[in-house]
Amino acid sequence: MNRATLGIISVLLFTFLNLIVFSNILQFYDTFLFLRINSLSLPQLFEELNIYASLYGREYFWGLVVVLIFLLGDNTSRTKMIELVVLFVIGILVGDVIKGAEFRPRPFEILQNVTLRVQPDFDSSFPSGHALIVSIGATYTLISFTRKRWLSIALTVEAAVVCFSRVYVGAHYPLDVLGGVALGLSIALLGFEVLERYARNKIDSLASYFSRMLGAGPLRV
Repeated sequence: MNRATLGIISVLLFTFLNLIVFSNILQFYDTFLFLRINSLSLPQLFEELNIYASLYGREYFWGLVVVLIFLLGDNTSRTKMIELVVLFVIGILVGDVIKGAEFRPRPFEILQNVTLRVQPDFDSSFPSGHALIVSIGATYTLISFTRKRWLSIALTVEAAVVCFSRVYVGAHYPLDVLGGVALGLSIALLGFEVLERYARNKIDSLASYFSRMLGAGPLRV
């Protein structure tokens, strides 16, 4: 199954999850699972790990990844980082539009006995913006980092921790996170195909410009 087909399936999955969430068909089960995860008694180390993942595992972590690979990478690696930044921007814009179209209250706004472990956000709970962005990053690295497979796997594990943490800290229902993952998969898979087919030459030229300024780094992903 090629990437475009998987991307279309991800779009359909996101559409299906959107219908489920706003029809409240599975609200009872979504709430039940949220409360079970949110009330987990984790060892202090793992609790702090989830809190830090929720606070810093999206733009701070992935921004650092992009900057380091861009500075230390060769021209090919810089091309990939430019593509990834483009996908991140698309993800942010699409996520904001969807959140603005339909509003789902955060679980701590309507449920009792929620343990809120981070500062609250009050935009729409669906889809999870954290899950959306880290899923774009993880998916892109899995399909693009052909030389450093260990790195793409490590980044995917980080994305999974961030997704879990958003439920654990009380910010999202599980279906919010699944929706963010499905949307992130679709943007990364379809966006990768579009960029490679229609914009690769321009992105290569831009990466070459920066390579002439910075020189060739030792890292190739």
